Amino acid sequence: MRPASGTIYVHIPFCAAKCLYCDFASLPERRPPEDRYVDALLRELDARLDEFTGPAPSIYFGGGTPSIFSGAAIARIVAGIRDRVDVAHDAEITLEANPGTVTAEKVDGYLAAGVNRVSMGVQSLRRPVLKALGRIHGEDEVRESVAILRAAGIDNFNLDFMYGLPERTGAMLEEDLATFLDLAPAHLSAYCL
Repeated sequence: MRPASGTIYVHIPFCAAKCLYCDFASLPERRPPEDRYVDALLRELDARLDEFTGPAPSIYFGGGTPSIFSGAAIARIVAGIRDRVDVAHDAEITLEANPGTVTAEKVDGYLAAGVNRVSMGVQSLRRPVLKALGRIHGEDEVRESVAILRAAGIDNFNLDFMYGLPERTGAMLEEDLATFLDLAPAHLSAYCL
């Protein structure tokens, strides 16, 4: 947890599976120790309170896969931050998610916690490309996750798109881009592998 440009970054290092390209500090753990980790995060925050000068305009949950955590765990973290640090009342609170970890129940919990933006690591929708990356979702999970976000009222979402990927043909790239645009995210981030 470190302040940068006023933003409070919260690292959730757990994910369902480690992607082959991932260099981030993350651990494959399908049932992460939420309570112990949240307790440790809040202890770290207490030890570093002098580093924060407010108000913080945003809180960003990155990882790993923050959406592997329950809404209750994210709510404890947000409440713990707000209890200790000056956070703008209209702060943008972003949670990174992976398709397949997004459920209606979790999204309802995230909304109740104050999350108002989701950034989803999709990368591609084509099975051969996803397999080469070690990803565990497919196009159906992406569409379902976007539908869950929209049904909950979250239109402020980002989709991550990777280019320069192994196994992706020019036709696959065009299909991916067309589908990404059809999903109409508020923001599309493109990264080169």
